[in-house]
Order: sequence, then C-alpha cells, then structure tokens
Amino acid sequence: AFERALYVEPGWSVARTNFADFLREEGDDARGERILREGLELDPDDAMLHHALGLLLVRNDRETEALESLAAAAALDTANPRFSYVLGVALNSLGRSDEAVSTLADAYARHPGSFDIAWAYATILRDRGDIAAATAVVDTMRERFPASREVASLAEQLAAEP
Repeated sequence: AFERALYVEPGWSVARTNFADFLREEGDDARGERILREGLELDPDDAMLHHALGLLLVRNDRETEALESLAAAAALDTANPRFSYVLGVALNSLGRSDEAVSTLADAYARHPGSFDIAWAYATILRDRGDIAAATAVVDTMRERFPASREVASLAEQLAAEP
C-alpha cells in the first residue's frame, strides 16, 4: 500500500515517513533511509522528511548526519515545536549542552506553551548547574501546568539545591 501510494504521489511526505516507520518495525532501516532520501531529492525543504531521517540516523548511531537532518527540520519549520525539542535533546545527549541550551531557549521563547520544550530546557539547565535559570523556567511551568506532579517535583529539587 505504501509503495502504491508513492507510485501515485511520489512527493507525499506523510506516506514516506509512515513507510519508513513501517520498515523500521520490520527491521529494514536501510530501505527506510532510501525512501526518505528519495523524498528529500524531490523536496529538499520538507521538514518532516528531514526530521524522520534524523531520527532514523540517531537510531543507527550516525550522530553527525542525524544532527544535520534534525537541525534542517527545526530550521525549515520553526512553527513545529517537536522539531526543536528533538534537536535540543539530541544535542544534549551528544554532549553539546551549550548548543542544546541555545536551541531550547529559542524554542522556549517561540513555543512558551510546550511542556516538552520547557521540561527539557529546565532539566538541562539544572544539570549544568544553572539553578537560577532552571528555577525561572520551572516557576513559569508551575503557572502554565499547575496540576503537573513532575513540575512540582522538579521545583522541590531545585529549591533544595544550594
């Protein structure tokens, strides 16, 4: 069905990303990568395809290529908070916390209602020892997400820091 969909509409990025995800579940990331790259040849500015390719490359321990794809997705579609969130988390996971903080700070300013971005930003700041900045983010989160036990717990952790 995916092959047929792409035959009919080769530029349909939703079909490509879903096909690549299906292939991942089948253990064929190599074919999934080809499907995504073919889509990017048709439309190099498709943020969804860049994002899907970045995730595939992360799973295959190809960090440099993955970050390029994830960064392209975040740059091409700044309205999608998920792309910036994933890029920030990936940067931090690869030991590039300065870039992660910069990416997440920008995303936090653009998407103040995103729990995931705020959470990643606050916890990375905390882990870097910037308790004051982390506390400021968490204080805002407490206003936006008053019922969140996770936020309350993080606020307590930060309050206990020297």
